[in-house]
Amino acid sequence: MEGTITHSLEQAARTTDRGLTFVDEEGKATTVSYRELVRLAQATAAALQADGLKVGDSVALILPDAQDFIVTFYGAMFAGVVPVPLYPPIGLGKIGGYLQASKHVVRAARWQGWKTGSEPLLWTLHLGYFWFIAMFALRAVAELTKLVPREAWVHAFTLGALGLTMTGLMTRVVLRHTGRPLVVSAAMRAAYWIALAAALLRLAYSIHDLGDWALVASALAWSAAFVIYLARYGAMLVRPSLPRVPR
Repeated sequence: MEGTITHSLEQAARTTDRGLTFVDEEGKATTVSYRELVRLAQATAAALQADGLKVGDSVALILPDAQDFIVTFYGAMFAGVVPVPLYPPIGLGKIGGYLQASKHVVRAARWQGWKTGSEPLLWTLHLGYFWFIAMFALRAVAELTKLVPREAWVHAFTLGALGLTMTGLMTRVVLRHTGRPLVVSAAMRAAYWIALAAALLRLAYSIHDLGDWALVASALAWSAAFVIYLARYGAMLVRPSLPRVPR
């Protein structure tokens, strides 16, 4: 019918080689010509009709992908079906981070990591796991809102989750594999806290837009934690292990 959205689309397909450009979350652009869009929309219309939808029926469009949404929207129009857009969906794709974070919160609570305060080799792992949960939560918040920048979750994962987990595991490995008791020195305990401070500073720099001092301080603290590790355990790694005491 002349003057309708579908008629305008068909007219554009006949008179121009242009189309619509879609940009995904990674910044990759894909252009679909109006001619191709008409073909895809008409195929979608046929599929909707084959599913039993009739002229005047309503169909909810819950599609996280922009291209799929547009194609299905026009397909519904071609089929005479009333499209009811529910885009962007809060329950598909974007909500996955919240669901993942919730699952890990339950697991962390079951482990009761707060009871390991006297054991540095354990609480560093639990603290690293907390950062893992924070990573999922930050990613979900970044996807659903503009409260935090998209890169915030990356720093929570790299400096927080990996940083704390690595320093704790590396300490345990070097002590265990060189035949030494699993006792953490005061210097290494300080290194754990320094690594935690580095992660917090880097995250604060991203979220609160602190000055460059925070970025520099985070980098120096991160480096200092591993310098302490090397100073404390580097020699152990190049020397023969102590003889194991039979149990």
